[in-house]
Amino acid sequence: MDGGVEITNGTSDAICESVTVGIGPDGQAVVTAAIIALPVVENCDALDLKVDGQMSLAFDCSQLGAHVVTLNLADRLGNTATCTAKVEVVDDLSPVFENCPADLVVQAAGAETPVSWTEPTATDNCALESVTATHQPGDLFPVGTTQVTYEAKDVNGQSSQCNFLVTVVPAGDCADVRAIRRVMDTYDNCGSWCNGPYVLAFGAGKCFTAGDDLLFIEYHDGTALLTGSIRQGSARGYVEVYFSGRTETAPSGSPKYGLCTQSGGDSWYYYTTFKGLVFLPDGDRVKIERYGPAFQVGIGANLQDPNLLGASGWIQTGSSHGGDFNFRLAPEPAVCENTVWLEAECATAIGGAWKVVDEADASNGLALRAPANKNSYDAPPATDADKVVFEVAVAQPGSYRIFARAKAVNSSTDSYWVRVNGGAWVKWNKINRIYGYPDAYAWDQVGV
Repeated sequence: MDGGVEITNGTSDAICESVTVGIGPDGQAVVTAAIIALPVVENCDALDLKVDGQMSLAFDCSQLGAHVVTLNLADRLGNTATCTAKVEVVDDLSPVFENCPADLVVQAAGAETPVSWTEPTATDNCALESVTATHQPGDLFPVGTTQVTYEAKDVNGQSSQCNFLVTVVPAGDCADVRAIRRVMDTYDNCGSWCNGPYVLAFGAGKCFTAGDDLLFIEYHDGTALLTGSIRQGSARGYVEVYFSGRTETAPSGSPKYGLCTQSGGDSWYYYTTFKGLVFLPDGDRVKIERYGPAFQVGIGANLQDPNLLGASGWIQTGSSHGGDFNFRLAPEPAVCENTVWLEAECATAIGGAWKVVDEADASNGLALRAPANKNSYDAPPATDADKVVFEVAVAQPGSYRIFARAKAVNSSTDSYWVRVNGGAWVKWNKINRIYGYPDAYAWDQVGV
């Protein structure tokens, strides 16, 4: 036979197998003899294989379900054999959205703001049954973040969604903000310098957790700010780090993998530069900047939580790798509120024990000087002469943080009492201690 295969039995029931084939993007499922023939037959190139007498069969969306086909075989000597197989034709492709809008950020134009976008289009390999949306272009949106969802369903029960966020921010300085997210601790799941939760590490035993006010603020111009307090036990420090050069394309040397994360960088974005200061709880100040790969943000980018939004980056101190950022980010961004600026010397009521003084390095060249030789550490002062009152109007209810630019040159001048709307007094203590009590004004968050 010179290597050929001779079929001596005119029929066979042992050379076919049943298969399931899906309708493709072009609306067809193609079945060839090779698909239903067992490998021992498929690999015999001396055999002529046909299905229902043809080289291939095509099924469309109107032919879903089970079909019985016949495999025809013939060798070069003219011998033939047949077998039957069941072909199940299915539609397992979901509708596809094109031009799904990116997240939108618009400035408020009142209590509710009309927002427009170009609607996405949906297609299906068979036929669409419906396309629905939670919102329409031109709808009114309140201040805050709202998810818009388009859903497409096909006639065979498959569905898919297009989702994007519409964020309405108050007009003013918040219009520059892309997102504000709370920074949260990551956990040392896969080995690092730390043994437990942390956001920042400068080596073994020098691990710091996130304070309640630690925020990662991203701006539309491609910059970002990491600002707020860090903690080591009950001791508090502070970070102020500026990021720039945001890019969706991984720079050379990025993404950085390791610890728990070995993939996922395709969906991350990066900041190519960061610089700033870390004021440690013990009073030391550390100047930091980026070391090695770019600072990375995305699902799993903190390297410890592969399925959570996070960020990480190596830190250079001096001329070498001296630390790491590894932290989680709140998945839902906070709503940016407008900033209200007040000059201390323009307070609504200034008690007689306070003085308005000339200060060259103060805003507007003037400052309020607290009463001298006052020691009310255990209880707030009782007389109006020792108090300063500010009246503030805000655009809408919400959570607000209060900052003040103050000068405290030693531990005897670094504490005040503060309350809001006649509520409980809060001790604002150790102002500027993290800066080493410089003879200069510095920003400090009230009550933290």
